[in-house]
Amino acid sequence: MDKKDLFKAQISENQNNFDKKKQLIDLFRLHKEISEKAFELMDIAQNDDLLLLSNEYKRVNKELKSRNKTYEQLHNEKVFVDIYSAFEKLLYDHLHTLYSLFPKSCFLQDRLSVRFTDIFLSESLENSREYIIQETIKGIVQSNTIDKMIEIILDKILIKRKEQNILSNDDKNKLLVFSKIRNLIIHNEAFMNKIVFEEVKKLQIPLSYQEGESVSENLDDDISQIELLLEKLSEKITTAILEKTEQLLIYEQEK
Repeated sequence: MDKKDLFKAQISENQNNFDKKKQLIDLFRLHKEISEKAFELMDIAQNDDLLLLSNEYKRVNKELKSRNKTYEQLHNEKVFVDIYSAFEKLLYDHLHTLYSLFPKSCFLQDRLSVRFTDIFLSESLENSREYIIQETIKGIVQSNTIDKMIEIILDKILIKRKEQNILSNDDKNKLLVFSKIRNLIIHNEAFMNKIVFEEVKKLQIPLSYQEGESVSENLDDDISQIELLLEKLSEKITTAILEKTEQLLIYEQEK
C-alpha cells in the first residue's frame, strides 16, 4: 500500500472508530429505555420473582436519589461525556495520522518540548519518533479548546484560517458550552458554578442552566444537540482531510 492509500485508509479508519463508538453509545441509551419499560411491566406482573426484581429496582433508584443522583442523571452524564470524549479521540487520531505520515508539513511550526534523555534512551528510532508525535499532540490537546484543535487540524492540511468554514460561530458557541458542561460533570458534580456561568454569560452565549443548578436535570436536549453537531463536524473534518491528500503529498515532497 503506497503512502496515499495508507493515509486515506487510516483517516477513514479513524472516522469508522468514531462511528462505532457513537453506535455503542446509542445502544447504551436504547438499553436504558428498554430496561425502564421492562421494569414498568414487571411492576404489574403477577410472578413473584418479577415482583421481587421490580422492588429491588425501586430500592436501588431510591438509594441513588438519597445520594442526590438518579439513575437517569448518571446515565445521561455518562452518555454526554462519552460522546464528547469520542470526538476528542477522533481529533487526536486524525492528528496522529497526519504527524505520522506528513511530518514535514505538521512539524513545520511546532516547538518540541521533549527531553533529550527520553529520545536518547529510547530502544529504537521508531520509538523515539512515536514518543515525539505523542508528546506534541498531547501538548496540543492540553493547551487548546476543541474548536482550536479543529482549526489546528485544518492548518495542518494546508487550509488557511481565513478559508476555514467548517465551524460556524454558532457551532463554536455550542462546542464551548458543551465543553463546560463536560467539565462540570467530571469536576464539579455536574453543578453549574459561578465561574462557568459568568464566563458564558460574558460571551453572550445562550445558556439553559442557572448558577448552582445541576446540569444533569435536563441533559436529554443537550445530548441530542451534541450528537447531531459532532456527527456533522466529524464528517466534515474527515472529508476535508481526505480531499487534501494530493496537496499534502505534493507539499511533503517539496520540503
